[in-house]
Amino acid sequence: MRYSLAGALATSCLWAALAGLATAADTITLKPAIERGNAWTFEQTQENISDNTMTLKDGQAQTVTTKARKHMAGKLEVLATLDGKPTSVRIAFADDCESSFEMTNQPSEKTSWVYAGKSGTLTRQRDGSIIDDFAVKGDAASRAELYTYLEIYESIYYPRQPVGAGEEWAGDGPALARMFQISGPGDHVEMKVKLLALQDVAGRPTAQLEVAIKAMKDSRGLTNLVGSQGNILVDVGTGHAVKVDMKSTTSVSGDQKGADPEGQAVSYHVNTQGKSTTLLISELISPAGGKIPADPSPSTTTQAVAPLRPAGTAATAFVGKFSDGNLIVELTEAGSKVAGTFTLGGKQYPAVGSAKGAVLDGIFESGSNRFMFTAMLDEQTMILKSGNGKYFLKKTTGNPPVSLNPLTAP
Repeated sequence: MRYSLAGALATSCLWAALAGLATAADTITLKPAIERGNAWTFEQTQENISDNTMTLKDGQAQTVTTKARKHMAGKLEVLATLDGKPTSVRIAFADDCESSFEMTNQPSEKTSWVYAGKSGTLTRQRDGSIIDDFAVKGDAASRAELYTYLEIYESIYYPRQPVGAGEEWAGDGPALARMFQISGPGDHVEMKVKLLALQDVAGRPTAQLEVAIKAMKDSRGLTNLVGSQGNILVDVGTGHAVKVDMKSTTSVSGDQKGADPEGQAVSYHVNTQGKSTTLLISELISPAGGKIPADPSPSTTTQAVAPLRPAGTAATAFVGKFSDGNLIVELTEAGSKVAGTFTLGGKQYPAVGSAKGAVLDGIFESGSNRFMFTAMLDEQTMILKSGNGKYFLKKTTGNPPVSLNPLTAP
């Protein structure tokens, strides 16, 4: 559901004049937009702990606890793209790419990944297959993991159309099916995604997504259930995920057959309950051609305004009081950001934003709803856009004293 500032305050007719300030047209487009020359570092840690119980027909049970941890890090540079997705990349893996494993009453194991400290290229061929030129050749499982670095731009969590804050959509079914290897008649996977807000990461507009995944798969007599939820930060200009923070629960159960130490056939029931965490940090170090335009999220009904000449430094240029006689915007400097209030009809609404040159991207709040806005400066005039509305606000005071409190009176 889309929320509008006017709708949230429908009880006050004074808001009619500002109905366009945060309407459903306040949207952004999220899709892969990678270009040749883009590069980023990455560091990913996965941890899992599981209680594995095997129960014989006579009721005897044995539980074993396992702990696993995997760490991957390195640098990736894009060599070629097609439709915004990489088709060839050069990767240099860090020396400390490794995994560890612990099990009850067993010594712990630590294994260095076969590609640790190595570099090479991955290239997708015309038939869709992937080849590499790494000097070392890992086994099938290691190569499959290696090739995921060229497959991460599947349309799993990207929306099919522009979305606004608070909107939800379903993940891409076919792409999810490939990821979770869904093939049986009882197998199922679904993903729900929600745009929480637009925020600033290293000076670039970044979408904060809330993600929830549920999957079920039958394999060799075992039923596998997976539930995951967490947040993903996606760089708006490139579609690249700069942070992934997910927590998952897993359940595996079913009847199996095997042999005891004497070689006698036995039947037993398997029940495994596990929890895992995944944290990925990926910093863009060379956006190259994938630069953010002056207005990274223009409304669907309003044309983007061309970049204007800066009026002062990034943060201080927006400090002060601006008004068109109805809407009043008051901002103070808060570290590297600006914070303050939007006022209309005697009511104040908190706002915070990050400035870069003559452009300010931010969020303002109305009750429990949050809405995106963009502001630009032309000399002493602030041009404020949100939804399909555009407002020209004249600066009425000088810079007020610096304050971290957005409600501090001027």
